[in-house]
Amino acid sequence: MSSVGKSARNKLSSKSISQGRTKARPINLRFRRDTPGRILVEARKPYASYLIDEDVLEDWIETDLHRKISKSLKPGGWLSHLRDAHNLTQEELGRQLGRVSGSRISDWEANRRAVSKGMAKKLAGIFNVSPDRFI
Repeated sequence: MSSVGKSARNKLSSKSISQGRTKARPINLRFRRDTPGRILVEARKPYASYLIDEDVLEDWIETDLHRKISKSLKPGGWLSHLRDAHNLTQEELGRQLGRVSGSRISDWEANRRAVSKGMAKKLAGIFNVSPDRFI
C-alpha cells in the first residue's frame, strides 16, 4: 500500500464521532392584524411548546382596555382606527364605498361631517362591525 493511502486511513480513524443535541429554535409565527382570535388560538395549540411566550390569549372585546377605548371614541375615531387596521388609505376606502372622496372621509374621521345612515351601513359591511359605530 502506498504512503498516501496509509495517511488517509489514519486521518479517518483518528476522528471520533460524538452525538450531540441542540435545542430547537422557536417558531416565529406572524399573523395579519385582522386574523380572528379563534384562528390564533387554534394555531397556538400544536406549536405551544415551541413558542417563546406562553401568554394566554384574551378576547379583546372582554378587556377593560377595549371598554375604555370604546367609550372614548367618537364615530370618526372608529372609522380612522378601522381604516388603519385594514391598511386602507382614505382614497382606497372611498373607492370601496363608491365614488366617495378622500377629503369626505377625512371630514368624517375628524368629526367635521356626519356619516349618513346609508354610508354607515356600507362602512359596517366593509369593516364587519355594527353601523352604530359610525352614527
